[in-house]
Amino acid sequence: MHFVGGVMARKIEAIGALEAASSSLPERVVSYMKFKCEDRELKGLEKAAFRLHCSARQLQRILNKYEKDGIAVKTGKGAWKLTDKIP
Repeated sequence: MHFVGGVMARKIEAIGALEAASSSLPERVVSYMKFKCEDRELKGLEKAAFRLHCSARQLQRILNKYEKDGIAVKTGKGAWKLTDKIP
């Protein structure tokens, strides 16, 4: 029971952190990559832009800035992975 309770608590915490109102799109991008993407890697720019309620171009600009700042690394066409240097 203790194990099951711990698993459920982590799931609720992750969902709550993602659903919490982030004040800006860059913060929402980091939250999306941390909690919704497998291995903290965003794959599919268009799909992610749709889920984040922004344009693909806006998302591309944010990811390019994150790459410049060392927060994310481009791993392929339309694929980005968060590094350990998260704001």
